[in-house]
Amino acid sequence: MTAMWLPALCALTIAVMFTWTELRTSKYPNTGFLIRWSKPFWAYCLTYGFIALGGFLLFDLLVQKGQLKVQGLGLESAYIRALVVGVSSKAIMQLNLFTVTSGSSSFPIGVKTVVQLFEPFLLRLIDLDEFNGVREFVEPYAARFPNLEEVKTKVKQNIPTSFSQEERTAFQNEIDKETQVHEAMERFLRFIGKRTFVRVFGRKH
Repeated sequence: MTAMWLPALCALTIAVMFTWTELRTSKYPNTGFLIRWSKPFWAYCLTYGFIALGGFLLFDLLVQKGQLKVQGLGLESAYIRALVVGVSSKAIMQLNLFTVTSGSSSFPIGVKTVVQLFEPFLLRLIDLDEFNGVREFVEPYAARFPNLEEVKTKVKQNIPTSFSQEERTAFQNEIDKETQVHEAMERFLRFIGKRTFVRVFGRKH
């Protein structure tokens, strides 16, 4: 029994880490440090961790029933299966476990049916945590630099030249539209990240 649960826990852990990395790099590449302790963020990651756990425990049955098709080397190893299932938990979510037919209409019921009940809500809570985190982080810097034009000048002078001209121009245009200091700083933080932001506006005292 222990031999089965160890790779199962590996599948859960890998799925959590993979989901964590994907969400951080895709939606919050520069502000993820502000939501690292967000409960909705971890609830979202754990959701896919438990999907991977279930997929691993039901792996043989799903393959036998043709619901899941996995090909590759080393699949006889439980730990290789745990790795595969862990990184593909979102694909497993698409599996239909039941089909309810009424007349000529069919209604598939699967993992996604359940997850969609709360996933949008979790993502919205994560967005709110990130929004509040960014605003709280920027607030003391905005208090030290109340002059909007000065802030815009500092921001424009610190856009890396390695960025494409199109990207730099587009960001400068967005900065020009800002009418409040904290909003300009928030946009800069999301665009450039903490290290450059702190270098430009100084460390909090």
